[in-house]
Amino acid sequence: MPASRLAKTMSEKKEVVTWIEQHGEAPARAATFFQNERGWKISAAQVCYWWKQRDAIKKTPVSNLRLKGAGASRA
Repeated sequence: MPASRLAKTMSEKKEVVTWIEQHGEAPARAATFFQNERGWKISAAQVCYWWKQRDAIKKTPVSNLRLKGAGASRA
C-alpha cells in the first residue's frame, strides 16, 4: 500500500505561489484548484503556509525539497 502523503517538490510549491499571485492572492482557492485540476492531496492550511513563506520559497533552489529551518527542532 503506497504512502498516503507525498511531499511536494520545491518546483510544485513555486507553481502554487505563482498561481496565487496571478489569480488574486487567495490561497484557499489555490488549494481547491490544485485538488480538482491536478488531483493533488493538499490542504488549504498547507497552501496558506506556503503563501506565508513565499519569499523563502522563491529564493530556494528547485533541487531542495524543504525550506531551511522549517520543521521540528531538535531538543
